[in-house]
Amino acid sequence: MESVRTLLELQQDFTEKHVPGFQIIVTERANLRNDWFQNSLVEPPWTKPPALVPEKWFD
Repeated sequence: MESVRTLLELQQDFTEKHVPGFQIIVTERANLRNDWFQNSLVEPPWTKPPALVPEKWFD
């Protein structure tokens, strides 16, 4: 989890400093509780529902 947080912080810091307003689409499933992470989300996390993969696919 620490490695994921470090990578996401690096992406956040880079975009804020070098390309403000640039959007990075991350497919990592981590949902950090830190304010900086939650404030950077464009839309709510895809959890149940609406999940990225519908539950009925697992039946």
